[in-house]
Amino acid sequence: MKNILLIISVLLFALSCDVIDGNVLENEGIPGPVDTTGNDTVEKSFAKKILIEEYTGHKCGNCPGGARTVADLKAQDQYKDKLVVISVHAGSLANWAPPGAPKFTTNFTTAVGDALDQEFGVSLTGIPRGLVNREEISGSKLVLPGTFEQSIQDILDEPNTFVAITGNLSFDENTKTISASISSHFNAIVYEDLNISVYVTEDSVIDWQKNYVNTGDPNYPVGDIEEYVHMHVLRGSMNGTWGDLLNESAGKSIEEGASISKAFTYQLEDGNDPYFCNVIAFIYDTETDAIVQVREWHLKDIID
Repeated sequence: MKNILLIISVLLFALSCDVIDGNVLENEGIPGPVDTTGNDTVEKSFAKKILIEEYTGHKCGNCPGGARTVADLKAQDQYKDKLVVISVHAGSLANWAPPGAPKFTTNFTTAVGDALDQEFGVSLTGIPRGLVNREEISGSKLVLPGTFEQSIQDILDEPNTFVAITGNLSFDENTKTISASISSHFNAIVYEDLNISVYVTEDSVIDWQKNYVNTGDPNYPVGDIEEYVHMHVLRGSMNGTWGDLLNESAGKSIEEGASISKAFTYQLEDGNDPYFCNVIAFIYDTETDAIVQVREWHLKDIID
């Protein structure tokens, strides 16, 4: 069975263009040795998962408090398998110092994060703030960390969705390239236009972070922390900021029972630790921005 799935994956890659950091490249085939032990193509779940996009900056002393809120939510049994998190470093509090400065010299920002911040106006409103499935809550998509949980519960009141996401991932250690074949499976007809985006994040990045008293993270000392552990750091996208249309064409419905597969590649940058990197695929309504399903894979599960 694995051999059959591998052949299908190779064919999908052969029929697709590769996208690295938003630049469309000619497909040169799967580079080097690949590991397909991350194959989970047979697992389909229509249970709704939730994406929290948490906006932050290493010079934002209140932001460790927001990150702590997210970490505490993910630690709860009722949420730990339902929440996926992306930390977007953007805005003036994410600015970095020039090389040779004593601290805050790392650039955590990305072109994707900057585009998202500009679209949703998060850093101009003030961080820490976030979006929960990009759904409007009380007339706004921007949510303070203190209201993340209520937003999550409101969305989980409708626990199932109409689409399941499965994936077949591999990693080439020689080229530091992630290859992903992502499939979307529908159990109802869909009339809306849906896009799929595939992002890459990294956990356990140790670097400087400001931390304020009262509004910061009480697990860290107050002040400038040299060895703060940054989690869920957005590193880039496999298919641009806004992703690819799943419908055959804009305005054309997706039939019940349809399965749509797309292939992507992404080359990690120097300094990224693949063991702590993750691939996140999410599907959203192009008119409302609302996310209808999300799925996360940890590269360590493939590398191990």
